[in-house]
Amino acid sequence: MKNRDVYIGFGLRTPIGIKGKQFKHYRPELLGAHLLNQIKKIEPESNIDSIICGNTVGTGGNIGRLMTLFSDYESYIPVQTIDMQCASSSSALFFGYLKISADINEKVLVGGIESSSLQPMRRYAKEDNRNGEYTVAQFSPDSYAETVMLEGAQRVCQKYGFRREILDKLAFLSHKRALTAKQGGYLEEVILPMEGMRDQGVRKLKETFFQKLPRLMENSPLLTIGNVCLMHDAAAFLTLQSQKTEFRIVHIVEVAGDPKLSPELVHTATEKLLTETHTKISDYDAIEWNEPFAAIDALFNHYYPEEREKFNIFGGALAYGHPYACSGIINILHLMQALKYKNKPMGLTAIAGAGGVGMAISIEYLGVKNA
Repeated sequence: MKNRDVYIGFGLRTPIGIKGKQFKHYRPELLGAHLLNQIKKIEPESNIDSIICGNTVGTGGNIGRLMTLFSDYESYIPVQTIDMQCASSSSALFFGYLKISADINEKVLVGGIESSSLQPMRRYAKEDNRNGEYTVAQFSPDSYAETVMLEGAQRVCQKYGFRREILDKLAFLSHKRALTAKQGGYLEEVILPMEGMRDQGVRKLKETFFQKLPRLMENSPLLTIGNVCLMHDAAAFLTLQSQKTEFRIVHIVEVAGDPKLSPELVHTATEKLLTETHTKISDYDAIEWNEPFAAIDALFNHYYPEEREKFNIFGGALAYGHPYACSGIINILHLMQALKYKNKPMGLTAIAGAGGVGMAISIEYLGVKNA
């Protein structure tokens, strides 16, 4: 039996706040409920069969269900929460895709919520040899240091010989493109207007700003607060459905690899998708890689130097922010807008996650207008 095609219906994200700033008192389940209510107003007749929500640093307890109960959606809708770290909302989309493809559901709401501002402080049990308080979970058997993700980015930079000046230039380019996109209103269609709220990371910066920043860690001369993203708060959701729209999900892959080199998994996922779809990177008209580190941009340029102009054309997470469990859907929303802007059909997005995981998703824009 042939699986059904799956289409993207409507999607929105909130503005992205920096930790401790505009959303510092906004619980993630309430921010998500507010976003869901706006989606419901826009699609009031939409019958949602299930909701799948990514979250990584919340309070636990199926926070996606709590979010839904705070929203105007019906309480009888089944909800599950997924934690695949940075790839959480991409994984939520994958599960929704599978439900519709297998003819289990007709319409699924997928996305993620995150609040680094209200991230709980946790404590290991006294019998646990790790003992004491922690905010960052253990991602690798041989390390539970809270700097593990920074260390992974540093290893990738050292492995490929990425220099700090290259990382800083790529971070500056991300900010420059994001500012251009903001001034042009290219993403307004997918950003929920909230009074007094904005994408706080998007601002005009000079290239010299990045050159002056000190290193983040004593043993890490390459990484700075400029070429590594900050911590953020946001919510992002979209609907998946069996009924045809102008965006079709083409293919989705999951991968896993060395947790000590987790940023590399964005490339591993991309290559797996290209192999399984019998496509080349040059077949894609717009490409979005999640970029919590400028090392991700450097990886793209290393492997696909001829495709640089297709990469994160509106800027990436270094400028907008990386609200962990939301980023996969944010990337999809930005990719959709990039394809509309370019009036081109094929898009690819990929994301790496803590612990050495990754995902890639390809989509097709069916609304291309003939010149």
